[in-house]
Amino acid sequence: MLLEIKRYLSEKKTANLQELSLRFKKQPDTMRCMLQHWMRKGKICRAAQPVGCGSKCQLCKPTIAEVYSWVA
Repeated sequence: MLLEIKRYLSEKKTANLQELSLRFKKQPDTMRCMLQHWMRKGKICRAAQPVGCGSKCQLCKPTIAEVYSWVA
Protein backbone atom coordinates (compact mmCIF):
# COMPACT_ATOMS: atom_id res chain seq x y z
CA MET A 1 0.00 0.00 0.00
CA LEU A 2 2.83 2.43 0.80
CA LEU A 3 4.31 1.93 -2.65
CA GLU A 4 0.89 2.52 -4.23
CA ILE A 5 0.59 5.81 -2.35
CA LYS A 6 4.10 6.78 -3.47
CA ARG A 7 3.29 5.97 -7.09
CA TYR A 8 -0.06 7.81 -6.97
CA LEU A 9 1.35 11.01 -5.49
CA SER A 10 4.50 10.99 -7.62
CA GLU A 11 2.30 10.87 -10.73
CA LYS A 12 -0.44 13.24 -9.55
CA LYS A 13 1.91 15.60 -7.64
CA THR A 14 -0.80 16.87 -5.23
CA ALA A 15 -3.85 15.36 -3.54
CA ASN A 16 -5.98 16.13 -0.53
CA LEU A 17 -6.64 13.71 2.31
CA GLN A 18 -10.25 13.13 1.32
CA GLU A 19 -9.22 12.19 -2.22
CA LEU A 20 -6.53 9.82 -0.93
CA SER A 21 -8.92 8.21 1.56
CA LEU A 22 -11.46 7.53 -1.17
CA ARG A 23 -8.84 6.31 -3.66
CA PHE A 24 -7.25 3.83 -1.24
CA LYS A 25 -10.46 3.02 0.68
CA LYS A 26 -8.92 3.87 4.05
CA GLN A 27 -10.12 6.07 6.89
CA PRO A 28 -8.47 9.53 7.03
CA ASP A 29 -6.57 8.70 10.24
CA THR A 30 -5.17 5.54 8.64
CA MET A 31 -4.12 7.53 5.57
CA ARG A 32 -2.39 10.12 7.75
CA CYS A 33 -0.30 7.36 9.34
CA MET A 34 0.73 6.01 5.94
CA LEU A 35 1.50 9.50 4.64
CA GLN A 36 3.69 10.09 7.72
CA HIS A 37 5.97 7.29 6.52
CA TRP A 38 6.76 9.19 3.31
CA MET A 39 6.89 12.53 5.13
CA ARG A 40 9.62 11.18 7.45
CA LYS A 41 11.57 10.11 4.36
CA GLY A 42 11.17 13.59 2.84
CA LYS A 43 9.15 12.37 -0.16
CA ILE A 44 5.82 13.99 0.75
CA CYS A 45 5.08 17.31 2.41
CA ARG A 46 1.89 18.84 3.65
CA ALA A 47 1.09 21.72 1.33
CA ALA A 48 -0.87 24.88 1.91
CA GLN A 49 -4.52 24.66 1.00
CA PRO A 50 -5.60 26.57 -2.08
CA VAL A 51 -7.10 29.99 -1.35
CA GLY A 52 -10.77 29.61 -0.48
CA CYS A 53 -10.47 25.89 0.20
CA GLY A 54 -13.17 24.82 2.62
CA SER A 55 -15.24 27.94 2.10
CA LYS A 56 -16.56 27.81 -1.45
CA CYS A 57 -17.58 24.43 -2.86
CA GLN A 58 -18.13 22.65 0.48
CA LEU A 59 -17.28 19.30 -1.15
CA CYS A 60 -14.50 18.46 1.31
CA LYS A 61 -14.99 18.17 5.04
CA PRO A 62 -12.79 20.84 6.65
CA THR A 63 -11.24 18.23 8.98
CA ILE A 64 -9.86 16.24 6.03
CA ALA A 65 -9.15 19.00 3.51
CA GLU A 66 -5.41 18.61 4.13
CA VAL A 67 -3.33 18.83 0.96
CA TYR A 68 -0.24 16.69 0.38
CA SER A 69 2.39 17.16 -2.32
CA TRP A 70 5.12 14.95 -3.74
CA VAL A 71 8.62 16.35 -3.25
CA ALA A 72 10.69 15.82 -6.41
